[in-house]
Amino acid sequence: MDMTSWLLRRMAVRPFVVAVPGATAARLAVERCFRERGWREASNPVEANMLVVAGDVDVDQVWEQMPLPKTKVELRSEGEVVAALDAGVAELRDRHRQHDAGRRLSGHDMVGHRLEAAGSGVAGHEVAGHGAAGEDIGGHDMAGHRHGAAGSGVAGHEVAGHGAAGEDIGGHDMAGHRLEVAGSGVAGHEVAGHGTAAHDMGGHSMHSHHGHDMGEMVLPGGIPMASRTEDRDGLALDYLHVFLGPVLSDWPPGLVVKAIMQGDILHEVEVDVIGKPGGYWTEDRMPARRLDSCGRLLAVAGWDTAAAKARQFRDQVLAGLELGTDFHRWARRVKRSRVLKWSLAGVGEWRGLDAWGRLNGWLDQVDVDQDVAALSELLDGSELATARLIVASIDPDTDHD
Repeated sequence: MDMTSWLLRRMAVRPFVVAVPGATAARLAVERCFRERGWREASNPVEANMLVVAGDVDVDQVWEQMPLPKTKVELRSEGEVVAALDAGVAELRDRHRQHDAGRRLSGHDMVGHRLEAAGSGVAGHEVAGHGAAGEDIGGHDMAGHRHGAAGSGVAGHEVAGHGAAGEDIGGHDMAGHRLEVAGSGVAGHEVAGHGTAAHDMGGHSMHSHHGHDMGEMVLPGGIPMASRTEDRDGLALDYLHVFLGPVLSDWPPGLVVKAIMQGDILHEVEVDVIGKPGGYWTEDRMPARRLDSCGRLLAVAGWDTAAAKARQFRDQVLAGLELGTDFHRWARRVKRSRVLKWSLAGVGEWRGLDAWGRLNGWLDQVDVDQDVAALSELLDGSELATARLIVASIDPDTDHD
């Protein structure tokens, strides 16, 4: 066995899930399977090696941004999840298939280069895999595909990294949500590495929904030149038109937020949902729905362990089990956290509740208002980090008929 085959067999599987309204059952089955297999989900496509697509959606541009080795798993129903994931793992670890994919990309052995550099892939999945500094390989500049420890943004533009170097905010790695502006094809805009503004999602053209004639000048290579206008303090700051979603980790399926970003503040926010709802969350499943919302908000707030526990309780409810002593003990521990309360108190105040109040309502299995129509007003004027928390705390049911 050669070194590449040996490393492929021992490389950790890092899946990234793309789901749309109408595929909730498949998404939940996939997440349950990940937990049972001990797989840790990637926070963005660039650090993933398995793209899992739940529902009918075009993910070609997301797929192109993923470095080798990689595999794609497409699902239409929850019943095919186990077999499809097994087939995906087999393809991911198949040296010949990965080498063929590498040759189609650049005519070079990209898989071996990525795996054998710096001993990557044994203890975890190597993100960049294109040399020590993302150097040019065989004429193909890989620096643009490099995730990088510092969340290196292209042309210095970071969208949801919420800081100069895509720093970790509240324990949540936000670097994967940056605005890619290099060679994105349509006015240079590409949010979170998730396709250009004209990216077709499930038969819906993003261009037709939102338009992209922003009046911005575009530099060679598709890099947009920021315009300038006065901010809320009267200072002249650069601004860019950005899109958040629909492909983001811990993000409501199909949700798209269009806004003007000035500094790290969102203005003129518009919200849309792409995809056809399926009505999975019926009344008898609402206890699990609340726990699903808990998991999303806790994950965005950086409480990954608590988020995983919320999703475990969610799956127990969907399996017909009652929430017992373990759940109530866990819920009390979450509600007693002063740090979590400090992070969420005052965020997204709406109809008498903020993010902390909505989280407590879900933990108490009480209905709270969740309306996608409220997001435009709540997100307008918010910082990007706060915007992620607001969306997760409202967590609109995009799969409702």
